[in-house]
Amino acid sequence: MRNLKTQDIAWLAGLLEGEGSFGMGSQNKTTPTLRLQMCDQDVVKRAASLMEASLLKPTIPRKEHWKSYYTASLCSTPAIEWMMTIYSLMGLRRQQRIREVIAAWKIRNTRGPMGQNRKALCHPDRPLWEIKTGFCKNCYHRVYVKRTGKNGAFYRRRKKQLNQEREVKNYV
Repeated sequence: MRNLKTQDIAWLAGLLEGEGSFGMGSQNKTTPTLRLQMCDQDVVKRAASLMEASLLKPTIPRKEHWKSYYTASLCSTPAIEWMMTIYSLMGLRRQQRIREVIAAWKIRNTRGPMGQNRKALCHPDRPLWEIKTGFCKNCYHRVYVKRTGKNGAFYRRRKKQLNQEREVKNYV
């Protein structure tokens, strides 16, 4: 992140409070995402420039009286950096959402080299052993190899079950 004026950070925080979204994007919901969508192209361009974010193609309106909207998107670690930067300037609801995204990112961080920092889905306190299943070493050998003989359908069901259990624990 480059050096920015406090005024620019405050402006961006206000804009994201009203028009931004914070979440876990992509297909498997493992990538933190900060997204801004609105109809004013100049404002979205300025925000994207400040965040060094990607500008997506304008969306073509589905109805004649609708306007096109523009999107700036930031993913992964840069999104987390911005969430941490603007956290204190956000309202309570946005702060809660940012905390949820950061917590999920910490559990599912898969950016480490050669398996470092990767967390197993079955036991988040243990390192990831096998990336397809999401298991730690013990669960991989106990559940996946011994019981299935490497049957792909079983580990997909088990991974889905573990994700559902984790979601229930997180929301309780």
